Amino acid sequence: MALRDAIAEVAADVRAGQPPAAALERALPDGDLAPRTLSAVRLGGDVVAALHDDASRSSQPLLAGVGACWSVSESQGAGLATALERLVLQERRAEDVRRQLQAHLAAPRATARMLAVLPALGLGLGLAVGGDPIGWLLGTTLGWGCLAAGLVLIGVGLAWAGRIASRTERLL
Repeated sequence: MALRDAIAEVAADVRAGQPPAAALERALPDGDLAPRTLSAVRLGGDVVAALHDDASRSSQPLLAGVGACWSVSESQGAGLATALERLVLQERRAEDVRRQLQAHLAAPRATARMLAVLPALGLGLGLAVGGDPIGWLLGTTLGWGCLAAGLVLIGVGLAWAGRIASRTERLL
């Protein structure tokens, strides 16, 4: 979030007529978000390489996008402010999609957890009506087999639901 806001600030400063390096230095004054980039700007180094280096070290793909925009701007004379504004807008949209996805995946995850707890509720219900389900599960060979199969199936079900949710998240 802070990085996206800093890039939006750079775009606004460049659109207002500030040199890109000065705008970047002003938006990243402490260097916490992109230390190599800030050093490259201050020392006159290769800003594009520093942006890509910071992106790989901090796992911030937005910095790699800024590096691509910066490179095209330097080599082709394309408008850096416009490219950065579009990059920030795309990042905001991607964040909105991630939030919506998390909200939509919350219900299936909760359902999977609830289904995993149901066997324990069944044991409690069996005890409440006067039965001895725990004694049967732990006292007979068939009970041990049912307990083992049930635990395995619960684990498989939770793993399967988690894998579906994780795969869906990775696709976006």
